[in-house]
Amino acid sequence: MSKGDLDSVHFFGRPFKPVALGLSLAMLVLLVVNLEDTGRLGATWTGDVVAVLAGASFLTLMAGWWTRSQMLAEYGLVLACATYVLRGTFLALTIFPDQSMWFSFSTAIVAGGAFLLECTDPRRLGPTMTRAGDPP
Repeated sequence: MSKGDLDSVHFFGRPFKPVALGLSLAMLVLLVVNLEDTGRLGATWTGDVVAVLAGASFLTLMAGWWTRSQMLAEYGLVLACATYVLRGTFLALTIFPDQSMWFSFSTAIVAGGAFLLECTDPRRLGPTMTRAGDPP
């Protein structure tokens, strides 16, 4: 368990991380919207880059939760932060100022903050999460 978990709330024996769940759903939305070329970035290569990063973040967050891997959960949060920083930067360079740009940067702060909470908590490995190389 870490600061990102809700105490005593578990799904399928795994800790519930509400911010990570919200970010993973946001990553899924960014993936689909950018693959369909219906987002603010439209049918550009920048939208494709955001889609790839969003897909990688979604898969990493889900894999981290499913395998109870704290390391994968942390990587997924870093990828989510990077995805939103990149999206915000692309939007700032193309259609500044825009509400989506500000939303992207503020969500990057949420993802970065969630990562910092996860990786600085001394309780983060708890009884239900493991790191690569930890003894069984």
